[in-house]
Amino acid sequence: MTVSIEKVVQERWRLEHLIENNPAKGPPLESMGLVGWDKASSCFVRFGGNNLGSSSLAYSPGWEGDRFIWTIKRAAAADPLVRWMYIRSTATRMEVIWERSTDGAAWVRTRQAECTKVP
Repeated sequence: MTVSIEKVVQERWRLEHLIENNPAKGPPLESMGLVGWDKASSCFVRFGGNNLGSSSLAYSPGWEGDRFIWTIKRAAAADPLVRWMYIRSTATRMEVIWERSTDGAAWVRTRQAECTKVP
């Protein structure tokens, strides 16, 4: 997995670009997101889209210990809940986990990857 982050809009926002190419997990996943702090709701927001044809609006309170969890706002009540987490294991490594839930209590892992910071 490759993740790049660029500061944009007077360094108030970050443009994320993620590429995961693992044939064992299916077609390559490529996504882009615009991330920033929303003063009105006191949380991080992420507007994103990917090469699979989906878009999302996600929210996060930020780092809680070694976890940064994004929860996607559902378009309709029948849609599954989706979240993904960055879990920091060292100063240069983290795990990224994607999960789904129908009730918000039982989460099922759908994807997992590890990232290493490049100097």
